[in-house]
Amino acid sequence: MSLLSLQKYGEWYYTRYFPSTCVLREKILKKSQDAVLTDQVMVLLASLLVEEKIIESRIRDSISRGKTPYYIRQKLLQKKFRPSLIEQILKEF
Repeated sequence: MSLLSLQKYGEWYYTRYFPSTCVLREKILKKSQDAVLTDQVMVLLASLLVEEKIIESRIRDSISRGKTPYYIRQKLLQKKFRPSLIEQILKEF
């Protein structure tokens, strides 16, 4: 796959699912099978990636559904968000 097509795929996947940076990288790597090309795409997509806002949104949604902090933490860790960022944002809530 070309750099442009991988970038478009990355943009589509990110705006569709709002994954963690780690999961997005895995999806792009699975599509391209080329680590160097994947790294280039991740650099191009860096301005889109706002993990803090995604985590905040998911925490807010989970709290409104009555989920416990432990449950929220485990779900976010399963989705491969950074543990330090999860803890930092969970403390604000």
